[in-house]
Amino acid sequence: MAGFTHPRWWRSCNGGRLVVMRNLIPHLGRLMNRRFFSCATLVLCMLAVVGCGPSGPKLYQIKGTVTREGRPVKYLYITFSPDDDGTKAVSVGASDKDGRFEMMIASTPGVYPGPHKIFCHDPLIDLGSKTSTEPDYLACIKEYSPANSPLTINVDKNISNYELKLDPIK
Repeated sequence: MAGFTHPRWWRSCNGGRLVVMRNLIPHLGRLMNRRFFSCATLVLCMLAVVGCGPSGPKLYQIKGTVTREGRPVKYLYITFSPDDDGTKAVSVGASDKDGRFEMMIASTPGVYPGPHKIFCHDPLIDLGSKTSTEPDYLACIKEYSPANSPLTINVDKNISNYELKLDPIK
């Protein structure tokens, strides 16, 4: 903008600030770059520190075998329901053909720490069907239902060989 002059009223209203702005403009680019990189560095450092924290609450791994009178119970659904079910999720596991199971919260292996009620169920019963007709399976579903189960566990560590004994209740 060679040859451009500001009107006389501009200079008088700004009280001479136009001269100050003219002197800053050549350095404004360097000043903005320093501020930008300083702010960007600060933001990256903050994100790195925030990202280094724990990703969620501590979960303990529970794996084991479910048995009835020493025999493995196949295809049984097992639930660990925390006492504080308002803030902690329920863990669910299903036994395989050898009675082995692993407790999970959705697709994450683990159980929240603290006391839990243990019970068994068959989700297909609500649909008018059954997963299995084996006597041990049916007895476990009946005796260790959510309403009847006396089993509890206090989870405070990882357990890789938990033996869940679902013997007849006397």
